Amino acid sequence: MHTFGRGNRLSASRNATGDSRASAGTQQNLLHIGQEALTNTLKYAHAGRFEARLNFNREDFRLELKDDGEGFTTTDRHDCLGLTGMHERIKQMGGTVMVISVPVKAPR
Repeated sequence: MHTFGRGNRLSASRNATGDSRASAGTQQNLLHIGQEALTNTLKYAHAGRFEARLNFNREDFRLELKDDGEGFTTTDRHDCLGLTGMHERIKQMGGTVMVISVPVKAPR
């Protein structure tokens, strides 16, 4: 369990598999995407757990970022620089983005 800014308690894990032959620019983009996802998790999701998985294979790689927090509606417009920046970085690398989110109402 780790405490991140403002006393947020979050269990975070990471796993990387495969042989990374990614360029320094790609590695930097992956780092920034992960940082932004973690920041969004802390600021908005009220999650207790965050997972980052990176899998390299010969032709490409897959980055999965997951939390157990409150979701959001993916069809709604989100004017956040964080999500926009992640999409732009992924586009620069020739990748695609898949966002899966299930909105959860907080208990009363």
